[in-house]
Amino acid sequence: MALRGLPHVSRGGTYYRICGPDWEDPSDTQYSKDFGGRWNANGSYGALYLNQNLDGARANAQRFIANQFGPDILPEDIDPAFLPDAAVFTVESTPFVDAVTADGRKALGLAVRYAQNAGHAQCQAIGAQAYAAKEDGIATLSAVTAQSEELVVFDRAVKAIVRSGKRTRFAGWYPSAAAAPTQPAPSPRRKRKATQKKR
Repeated sequence: MALRGLPHVSRGGTYYRICGPDWEDPSDTQYSKDFGGRWNANGSYGALYLNQNLDGARANAQRFIANQFGPDILPEDIDPAFLPDAAVFTVESTPFVDAVTADGRKALGLAVRYAQNAGHAQCQAIGAQAYAAKEDGIATLSAVTAQSEELVVFDRAVKAIVRSGKRTRFAGWYPSAAAAPTQPAPSPRRKRKATQKKR
């Protein structure tokens, strides 16, 4: 159900989610409900945050690593058992609230251009309005890279329009360091471990 006045755009197809290797179900929205996100305030409702492409997934993996281990830590510094997986989802073509096109963002009162790590308050207010109107979710610009979009699927719509697919360990999907220009080998660094929160 759409709320009159909210702009809409159709989105669907293959999407990706970065998830901790110890997460039992990457489609679970309970953690999002408890702690909130850019488009849902903590304690309000759950949302499944998906990346449109691997550029977005890679940028979110970098943020995941920085949040868990520190901003100066590289993937090769970390025990592989603690590096994030990439889970694939197929989303049924569906009208979402449009926070991605220039016209849609203008209608919502959002900045038209990509703004990395923009504040959450305005987005959460729009999310609450859309959720109250029984929308399925929001299509938006990525929070971490200008090279991708994000799809925010509200908890009540996940089972109806989202299908879980393959889940791949970090080494199987993250761009290989072997593809980078050859450089002198760095000094050995001790592998790091950390306790990860389940979502």
